[in-house]
Amino acid sequence: MTDLRNDDKLREQVCDWLRANGIDPKHIPLNTRMSWVDGQLTTDVYLLRGGCQYLDPATNHEVARTTKTFPTSQPPPAVAAWLGHP
Repeated sequence: MTDLRNDDKLREQVCDWLRANGIDPKHIPLNTRMSWVDGQLTTDVYLLRGGCQYLDPATNHEVARTTKTFPTSQPPPAVAAWLGHP
């Protein structure tokens, strides 16, 4: 799996794809593992309180997050080696 933290061009393509599917890339942790199956993207997302990220009370040092599945209308970029899908 390609690390998006080390590839600016790929990261921008992924962010464009997320936006095209109505997903704000600012709410997706950079180190998350995504999967795309049957037109649905499953990924971790930051939890927001009052529109802002907050620390997870269980750890008190990591931003709170949960796993969410989004329907997608656009397929992932052709360079989707970063994405876990069959």
